Amino acid sequence: MGLWLLTAVLWAPLLLLLPVRWLVVPAVWLLGLVNVVHVGFFGYLADQFFLATALRTTPSETWEFVHTLPTLTVVMALLWLLGSGWLGWTLLRWPAQSLRRSPLLRVACIASALVWGGFALYGAKKGYDGWGYLNKLDRVYPLHIVKAYLLHRQINAALFYSPQLPVPLSQPAPVQTLVVVIGESASAQRWSLLGYGGGDTNAPLRDIPGIEAIRVMAQGSNTAAALPFMLTGLSANDSVQQQAPSFLDVAHQAGFKTFVLTNSRFFDSQEDFFVQTLRRSADVYTKVGDGGDDDALTEPLRRALQDPATHKLVVLHTFGSHPDVKHRYPADYAALEDAYDNSLHYSSALLAKWTQLLDQSSRPGSPSLLVYSSDHGLVLPPCSEGYRTGLSRSTLEVPLLVWRNPALVATAEAAGMPRFSAQERETPLHGNSMVAQLVRWGVGDGAVPLQHAPQALQFQGRDWQAIATADRCSLE
Repeated sequence: MGLWLLTAVLWAPLLLLLPVRWLVVPAVWLLGLVNVVHVGFFGYLADQFFLATALRTTPSETWEFVHTLPTLTVVMALLWLLGSGWLGWTLLRWPAQSLRRSPLLRVACIASALVWGGFALYGAKKGYDGWGYLNKLDRVYPLHIVKAYLLHRQINAALFYSPQLPVPLSQPAPVQTLVVVIGESASAQRWSLLGYGGGDTNAPLRDIPGIEAIRVMAQGSNTAAALPFMLTGLSANDSVQQQAPSFLDVAHQAGFKTFVLTNSRFFDSQEDFFVQTLRRSADVYTKVGDGGDDDALTEPLRRALQDPATHKLVVLHTFGSHPDVKHRYPADYAALEDAYDNSLHYSSALLAKWTQLLDQSSRPGSPSLLVYSSDHGLVLPPCSEGYRTGLSRSTLEVPLLVWRNPALVATAEAAGMPRFSAQERETPLHGNSMVAQLVRWGVGDGAVPLQHAPQALQFQGRDWQAIATADRCSLE
């Protein structure tokens, strides 16, 4: 409440300027709507990841997103639109002369000038560099969106950085053909291989030799926040600051021919962190679909595996179970009672098909590896009316699947790969940045040792142990 009153005082002088009112009031009205929806989904105000998502989201994806809005969020958004709309219109029509005669507004203007002046002097004395100053400033609503914009701009300004590659790899690559499947919106809580007792969502994978599946922790609640960890092992901001290489960069340096096949939706003209990171070291980059059935990736994968290169890395960027989940599988995969379970069953059938393709294409004695994980999960009932993006324990618990062909299992190098423990089927001991670690190990990067020991998992400053014992819906 104190911050709310401080904000009101600091912006009070703007009411005296009618042209400024016509700019500020509609802007705050629309930003408030965004924040109401964002808080309803994630529990916090819109940030740089919201901006990154909004800039790459297509109209069709936005329309599907609207259909997943919870009823309470819709009601709150409508109340905001009506209530703040009426208040904003009242402020716009208020005569400037009446406001100038208000003793309360005069006091607010004097206080505003003193606070802003003092803050400017503090910045001039201490220096404006670093985020400490901005972190203090963004306590004043709605300057959080300014911080979000600056962070997003910082990432975009360094999109075309040259990654700091490790020293030339001296050891031979343990794997000759790697397939990395980037999943979307798959929660480990609905994987039957990991103990889910509803529909057998992983039935197509159950009897395939060489498969292991565990739970890992997603390191973000949406793609913009979570996917960079799978590509570089770091957040987007840390990646650009440290010029971190993606696993594709390292594989390309190691002499692998790299293929990226994507079925993700985004504007072809939008160059963002994900597109640039996937394209930067791809010998072949192909957008094979626009969020339709992920089976569109099968034939391009077959062609990539038939390429004569002796060492290959193929990345499949799927659309997975991205809301609205009932549109994420063909009609003949609607065998289970639950739509989300059907989407996961369809993804499992494709993983089984792609594993078989990799197995059949591998030369005799040629080690092959397939790695799958999801960027994040979804909020599941009863924590939500349906399946939607948001923050809950099911959002952070995602599956990680590894398949080794017999040649890889038999090689001495395979001893360097961790054999995941039975405990990891029950609770995450690693983050899904393990994807980047596994691939870098597979291409011969000994500078990145695989972590056999559990990581100190944290999300937004909280240990996983605290999250696991918190309320499964709110993490509180």
